Amino acid sequence: MIYFMIIYLVQVGLLNPYTGEFQHPQSDETSTLGDAVTQQYIAGKSVIVQDPTSGLRYYLDDALAKRIINPSNGELC
Repeated sequence: MIYFMIIYLVQVGLLNPYTGEFQHPQSDETSTLGDAVTQQYIAGKSVIVQDPTSGLRYYLDDALAKRIINPSNGELC
């Protein structure tokens, strides 16, 4: 399995930070941010997200599971 760091994906244009759309570089398949983390294309532990309500910090995969980040579009909930 190939893991990608989220910063790299944004830099090379494979992850749109405004829509959360991920484009796999080998298959050109597109998916949501949540699906890309679930399918392990994006390393869920590569980013720490701070919950704006509680101030607690979570890894990206945990923030998606707790719905701090919308898995469909990548926006804070």
